[in-house]
Amino acid sequence: MNEQIKRKIKKLLALSKSPNENEAMTALEKARKLMEENGLSEQDCNVYTEETKYLKSRPRWQYIIAKGVAWINGTVIRIVNGDNLLVVRFHGSETDVFISKEMYQYLVKTVNRMAKQNIRKNAKKPFINSYKEGMAASLYKRMLQAGELYSWANKRESQLEAIEKYVVELYKVHYETSRIKSKNQKTNNIAFYRGANDAERLNLNRQTTANNRKYIERFN
Repeated sequence: MNEQIKRKIKKLLALSKSPNENEAMTALEKARKLMEENGLSEQDCNVYTEETKYLKSRPRWQYIIAKGVAWINGTVIRIVNGDNLLVVRFHGSETDVFISKEMYQYLVKTVNRMAKQNIRKNAKKPFINSYKEGMAASLYKRMLQAGELYSWANKRESQLEAIEKYVVELYKVHYETSRIKSKNQKTNNIAFYRGANDAERLNLNRQTTANNRKYIERFN
């Protein structure tokens, strides 16, 4: 779909809220005409998408983080098969998807960095994965708790329901999604709880605030 057309429709929809009745009606009519000609709905033009790489090995800990990030920011995620790689896609409002992507990338990098710092170099892969899953599980729990305290928390259910409905229809036609399958790999409890404990040191509020500041600087 031509993104220029979408941008034009978005501008017209914004103008349709003008206090000038004639201007508003003219803008709305033009927007509806363009949407009809291009097979778009108003929802199509108000849901944004940001994506980032997801490892081919499909690590469960990354998916756990993505779910938490989506929840705290009011976005919907899909793991999508791309050109010889998998990507995580966040769908929602322009601000929310930008912050989701930035936060997800930060947390994934941080988990990998802390695993290198806190685990001996000759540790086996199951031990390392258990540590990362412990970190992810702890972060996920904290993101769920933090999300309930946000001022828009009472609007989340209806917001996510509308986005999910749009995304379901979108992926029926355009994309092939990938299911995250858990391997029958035994969890090392020592590594898991060490990771969970280390994750408590991360400041989620600082990360969210920093990302909001980045967004404002980038788009103003």
